[in-house]
Amino acid sequence: MRPMILTMSAFGSYADCVTIDFGQVQQGVFLITGDTGAGKTTIFDGITYALYGQTSGGRRDGTMMRSQYAPDGTKTYVDLTFSTGGQVWRVLRSPEYERESKRRNKDGGRTMTKERGSVELYQPDGSLYPGNRQEVNRKLVEILGVDARQFMQIAMIAQGDFLRLLLAKSDERKEIFSRIFDTRIFGRVQEELKNRNKRCYGELEDNRKSCLREIEQLEVSESTVQEKEELLRTGQKEPDLEAVLAFAERMLEEDKLQYEQSRKEMKKTTATLEKLNQRYSVEKERAESFSKLAQLEKQIRVLEEKREEKEQEKERIGAAKRAAKVEMVYVGYRETAESRERMQMQEKQLKAWLEERKEETEKLKEKEKTWNSYVQKLEEKEVPVLERLRQALEQYGQLQSHLKEAQRLEIHRQQAADSYRKADLSYRQQAQRYETLYQEYLAGQAGILASGLQDNYPCPVCGSLHHPAPAEPVSENLSQELVEKERERRNQAENTREDRRQKYQQSENLYQQEIAVIREQQTHLLHREQTEEESLEVMKNRWEDWEEKARKRLIDGEEKLQISKKELDRISGSLQKFLQEENRKKGQLEEVQRQCKTLKQQEQEKQNAYEQVRREQLFEKEEDFKKACMKPAELERRQKAIDAYEEELRRSCQEVEWLRSQLKEKEAPDLEQTEKELKEQKEQQRLKERELRKLYSRRETNQQANRRLQQLTKEREELRKRYQVLNTLSRTANGSLTGTAKIDLESYMQRQYFQHMIRCANRHLERMAAGQFLLKCRSMENLSTQGNTGLDLDVYSLITGKVRDVKTLSGGESFMAALALALGMTDVITQAVGAVHIDTLFIDEGFGSLDENAREQAIRILQGLSGGSRLVGIISHVTELKEQIEQKLVVTKGKSGSKVEWK
Repeated sequence: MRPMILTMSAFGSYADCVTIDFGQVQQGVFLITGDTGAGKTTIFDGITYALYGQTSGGRRDGTMMRSQYAPDGTKTYVDLTFSTGGQVWRVLRSPEYERESKRRNKDGGRTMTKERGSVELYQPDGSLYPGNRQEVNRKLVEILGVDARQFMQIAMIAQGDFLRLLLAKSDERKEIFSRIFDTRIFGRVQEELKNRNKRCYGELEDNRKSCLREIEQLEVSESTVQEKEELLRTGQKEPDLEAVLAFAERMLEEDKLQYEQSRKEMKKTTATLEKLNQRYSVEKERAESFSKLAQLEKQIRVLEEKREEKEQEKERIGAAKRAAKVEMVYVGYRETAESRERMQMQEKQLKAWLEERKEETEKLKEKEKTWNSYVQKLEEKEVPVLERLRQALEQYGQLQSHLKEAQRLEIHRQQAADSYRKADLSYRQQAQRYETLYQEYLAGQAGILASGLQDNYPCPVCGSLHHPAPAEPVSENLSQELVEKERERRNQAENTREDRRQKYQQSENLYQQEIAVIREQQTHLLHREQTEEESLEVMKNRWEDWEEKARKRLIDGEEKLQISKKELDRISGSLQKFLQEENRKKGQLEEVQRQCKTLKQQEQEKQNAYEQVRREQLFEKEEDFKKACMKPAELERRQKAIDAYEEELRRSCQEVEWLRSQLKEKEAPDLEQTEKELKEQKEQQRLKERELRKLYSRRETNQQANRRLQQLTKEREELRKRYQVLNTLSRTANGSLTGTAKIDLESYMQRQYFQHMIRCANRHLERMAAGQFLLKCRSMENLSTQGNTGLDLDVYSLITGKVRDVKTLSGGESFMAALALALGMTDVITQAVGAVHIDTLFIDEGFGSLDENAREQAIRILQGLSGGSRLVGIISHVTELKEQIEQKLVVTKGKSGSKVEWK
């Protein structure tokens, strides 16, 4: 890849649009110089951002590269044209950034708006590559053959990486190679092995702690407590699982024997308790029978004392039953009497109501007659007037149609008039052009004749031999054909004008006819002659005013007539309701009077029947009957109470007789002694049961602990084997094996790259140092066993044949070795990514630390590197380099941004 043209706008320190044409440097070394912070490295940043959307330092992305000096209207972008593989490509990329909006907010201030990023790739044929941003980025990586990280490693030797790589310790060089050759995956393998080893060791420790917990869970007798504590002390370092399992098995066997013995004793205690329970049940039942007999005898004595009271209650219940028969007839008699009284009251109320309504009905009849007369007079007066208004408004609607048509015709007339005026003007202008051209044409004919006149020869027009003022010839382009065309245009304009005039006359006639019709209708509606010629607008305004008044008069008249009719209807309706209600009340009064008569007869018949039944049931007076009356619920309750008393007395007597026969010749038992024996036996059973549960629980706990210990023993054996393998792998990969060189896996893999890089560097160094010395990777047998090793660098002198430390090199030798090592690293990276050719190299290095000879030697070396088609750019501000390198790209820093130019 070789850059051709780079354009940066509002990018980095460049506020305006700057363009760098790398075609001015055909080959060799060129210098990028300028003040510190002017934007020298930004040039490489621009190339990197255009290709990958990233900057070379990796600390800033595209969104941070907008220039702080750029005006709001200047767009930020990078445009790069480059060649690769014999083809020319162009990429245009702009980042996403914020800028001030052109609009203002309510306070008058500017708001911020986001400018979206974009990327465009133009192919060698000039067409735009189709695809979104991700697809374009993938295409660029495919074209270049390297990604952003690899490109920055190949095409850019950053400031300070020369001597830092040469003189670095093995640890520092490992960190550099980890980034350059991306060997971090091997470091992650080391770390993963170390972590797995730690996890496995942690699992072993967890297993040991679990074993101790399970031993602690074992429940043992007092004789084996000391043995358990000894096992726990041993397990603090490494548990003896075989001894632990044997101890657990012995405890289980002991638990089994004790549990069986306790279970047999429990069965004996339970059998004794069952016999006591049976004896206690028999004695308790007999004691309850003696107690029940005593209670029943006491209960019978209490019932006998209530016998007289119950006999009196029976007599009250008999009287209540006889009174109930009388009450059935008495209720019918009282209901009929109350109904007659209610009817008489209703008759009185109806008569009073009819008397009150009579006066109100007469007033409503008089009011209806008055409103009926008023409505008739109002109809005679208003109906003819309203009818005439309706007809007039209907005619006005027709007039409105004519007014609208007249307005349309007036617009059409104005348009026709305007069209006619334009056609007339066009005709006059065309006629004027024709006359002017015609006169010029005639004058031209005279000039043609004058061109052939000679002195002493007669004029063909006037015959004169002398020609003192012959006509001048006119334009050669003027011809009779041109004049004829102009005359045709004049005739055409005249015809157009005549056509427009006729159309205008037709529009005028139609408009005047419509106006005549409107005036005739207006005269008919207003019932007066037209006294003056009114315009269409005046007639329209007049009729709009008339229409408003007419419609208002019509609405008011109809509303007044409607209100009067509604009021008459309301009064008539009220009168009809009054009359209907009065008739209904009269009918009710007749019905009530008839029912009063019927109820009076029924009342007398039921009174006679009531008195007869009362005497039959032995109640001489009404007061005696009412006193004996009792509510049905009360009567039922008292009857049930008597029946229950008699039943209880009978049942108690029978039960006493039965109990006396059962307990004959038997004595009451001593329950207290039996209960005492039963309580002692239950307590003994509870103790045995608790001991049995404790033994069962201990056996279950020990069985679970034993099973868990067996499982933990298997797991520990597997973990121990896995830990031995992982520990060996981890120590080997991390270089921590005792008695060996401290080289880890990542350093070992980097050592392969390092050796390859040294071979490539020695090819460059052989030319630079004239075969005086070479770089050499320190051999494995010479590596130190202390600290990280494997990437140590030595110098082999071809003159003395001895190996010495790289730090013994002089300043010039160090520079040559460092530069060769950096170029060797670039060669290795290029080979690592395949057949990729990056024809441009940027070196950002401080040459100020070199003396004059070393600097000249460095320039010659770099010029030798660029002897082919390779382009080498040195980013530096050293003054002496400006004299040694002819081709310079000068970056100038200003208050409003930086600028560049070739010198």
